Amino acid sequence: MIFICDDFLENPYESRNFVLSKKPDLIIDGKRIVPGVRYYNPSTRIDDSGIGNLILNKTKKITGENLTLNHSGFHFLKKKFCEGGAHYDVNSRYAAVLYLNPSSPNNSGTRIFSHKKNYNFCNQEQYIKSVKKFMLSNNNFLDRFLYKKEITKYEKQFGKGMDVENKFNRLVIYDANYVHKALNFFGNKLENCRLTYFCFMI
Repeated sequence: MIFICDDFLENPYESRNFVLSKKPDLIIDGKRIVPGVRYYNPSTRIDDSGIGNLILNKTKKITGENLTLNHSGFHFLKKKFCEGGAHYDVNSRYAAVLYLNPSSPNNSGTRIFSHKKNYNFCNQEQYIKSVKKFMLSNNNFLDRFLYKKEITKYEKQFGKGMDVENKFNRLVIYDANYVHKALNFFGNKLENCRLTYFCFMI
């Protein structure tokens, strides 16, 4: 399932201002697999904005399933982190992304492939090593070039995929078992980099 809803929040600027006020509490992934910085409560794995519950209720209405929040929060991604790698989300039934940039470049949304988690992922171990190496690098031009070359090579096995455009206040909900990736990151500071709200449901 892939569901797209435009103009999701009544006041998306309020949500942007909320998370930008939380700069001291931003979290870096300790495993060096998830790029950028995120905002959520580390003990509950859920943030305090209330957006997660709005998305949860929307997903329940669409699917007719009795779901609960598993993990939710905000995600900042600067240009230096290049782009996301193809993956599926473990231990979740549905995933959602809400785009929160008033303006964003083309090809900076989300790509969703038709393959699911039971697909035979070729060279996955080497790919994960490449991701970790890049996350620990200086993210300079050469680092980004080699990283993009490696993830592009890995991604070819999944085919073309469907690209969802990064449009302000657009919500996309999809089966978390679908292989997917975040497209091109942008910006050099929190105020102008790629900002999304993520939500995982079980």
